[in-house]
Amino acid sequence: MTLETRRTTVALIDCAKAHFQDDEDIELIRRAGDFAEEHYTLVHHPLGMSYSEYTTMVAILLADLGIDATMVAAALLFPPLPATTTILDEIEAFFDDEPHLLKIVEEALRVSQFELHPWPLSRDDETSREREQIVYRMFALTVEEEYKAPSGGS
Repeated sequence: MTLETRRTTVALIDCAKAHFQDDEDIELIRRAGDFAEEHYTLVHHPLGMSYSEYTTMVAILLADLGIDATMVAAALLFPPLPATTTILDEIEAFFDDEPHLLKIVEEALRVSQFELHPWPLSRDDETSREREQIVYRMFALTVEEEYKAPSGGS
């Protein structure tokens, strides 16, 4: 593990403690961070850092935005693409006590498989911008639908 990865992990735990009062939430984020650190540190992200550093930075951003602990943990666990069945099996085994978390990771992976090429080729590519908006809406709707808590009987 690099010194930068360690610093990022420490920042994640500090962030979790600052945003979440429930010890179970903090523990879930710590476990997800440990998993990412163990499995993703040697994978390089296109931004020039380890993939675990990238997912940790995303998780910190989400926590700072007020997103709940399960979604923060899901951001940490999202595997580098293309995701292999081995890593997915390891996530499932490590988090078998968190079915809701596993469902969120699974849905995020499903959305990531869309081949719409949403990113603009240039700043003036309006069609790409429209596709980007569609992908974001599809992702938000998928997560929202899967993440809604079951309502009590009425």
